[in-house]
Amino acid sequence: KRTLREKDELRLFATSGLMEDVIPILDNLALGLAAARQQTEVKAIVDGVALVLEQFKGTLGRHGLKELNPAGEQFDPNFHECISHQPSADVAEEKVMQVVRAGYTLNGRLLRPASVIVSSGPAKPTVI
Repeated sequence: KRTLREKDELRLFATSGLMEDVIPILDNLALGLAAARQQTEVKAIVDGVALVLEQFKGTLGRHGLKELNPAGEQFDPNFHECISHQPSADVAEEKVMQVVRAGYTLNGRLLRPASVIVSSGPAKPTVI
């Protein structure tokens, strides 16, 4: 019984370190929201949100989360989800032209593939 209880407690509190690191980010978001309600200057709001986003990414990165942003890389079906192919004279065939949604890995394990648009190479001339 003790071992089962310890396993349950471990499972329940395994993310407590992450949560402790996320709490200051929540505080900063709340402060930013309060400031945004009083602010008429949009650039200040954008800059504040960008700073909190970088803080959030940094915190998650220290806990093993890595963002996959494969723009310009070779398409890899193990880490990327192709949602479309488009012709391009500038981007080589089977290279990622655009990242629609970033992917994420946690300590090397894929959580979500990056949703990408892949080049099909130069446009083929249409035959009439």
